[in-house]
Amino acid sequence: MLPRTAREVFEYIRRQPGIGPESLPWRWSTFALGKTLFLIAENEKKKNAIPSQNNSISESMTTVKKTTDDIRGFYQAAMDVLIEGLNRYVLYPQHPSGIREDQDPKNYQTIKKNRFRSLYYLGLCYKEVGNASAMQRTLSTMLDGDIYPMDKWKKDNSVYAIYKNSFFYLAQSFYKNGKYQEAYDIYESANDKLKSNNSPYFVYMMGECLLAMGKKRLAKSKYIQARHAISVSDKKRKKMASKDLLLNFGKS
Repeated sequence: MLPRTAREVFEYIRRQPGIGPESLPWRWSTFALGKTLFLIAENEKKKNAIPSQNNSISESMTTVKKTTDDIRGFYQAAMDVLIEGLNRYVLYPQHPSGIREDQDPKNYQTIKKNRFRSLYYLGLCYKEVGNASAMQRTLSTMLDGDIYPMDKWKKDNSVYAIYKNSFFYLAQSFYKNGKYQEAYDIYESANDKLKSNNSPYFVYMMGECLLAMGKKRLAKSKYIQARHAISVSDKKRKKMASKDLLLNFGKS
């Protein structure tokens, strides 16, 4: 029976007897399957986010618990394939035995982009299963400019969008886990490297990190800077100007 979904297609290719793991069809199917399984997990999470209103409270609690376990299973399935692709298809010089750019430049760049995407989806899987430290390590690898120099990929909108989102997720994870200095560094890096309309948000969150570290005076300067950025670039984000109250803070 022929496959009917993207997942079935990629799994079907990987089962073919004449195709080995080092062949191009297997390689691209592995990367694509990891992404597909992640998207399936995301879709299942959205569908099962709210328990049925027809259930009793006890039934709803049971349903939510079961659904949570099931959703974790979807993310785990995605993680298994993403990790397989990342471990199997490695690049030189990070791995001495990896594919070399000077020997196979086209495949080298294609694999590099696929690894970049896989790291992103893997990081979000770690986020969903509650492994913050693994998520932080994974996304930090993505943002290592020595390994993944984004100046060469800026014209690839899909890759660049992932790059930008990684700053948000990584900084947010550090902030939520009380690592305010690490979060501050990521927001600062995002503000320097992205140069986008999100600048007021990045500066605002730098202020939030400083405030959480008890540095009220420095936090105040960031809120003022964010408010100024809003007034000149994005007037729709007036909510971030609500930190006016901090102008009354004393010296820290």
